[in-house]
Amino acid sequence: MNNLDLLLEFVEEIPVGIVRNNTAIPQPNYYNDYLLKMLGWSSDELDTMQKWFVHVYPDEVYRQYVIEL
Repeated sequence: MNNLDLLLEFVEEIPVGIVRNNTAIPQPNYYNDYLLKMLGWSSDELDTMQKWFVHVYPDEVYRQYVIEL
């Protein structure tokens, strides 16, 4: 097992919600299963950046502010 495999296994097993987003692409790059479990969301609810922003920033005005940043 190489270092990348060990890191990925660690990220999946740690009881901490982890997400990595790049807003230049239309879908979230990565989120671990614990994040979904912790927030009670399904992967289908976060399969686009638009859905991600709606869930993470439910207030539309603040969401637009964050997106513009």
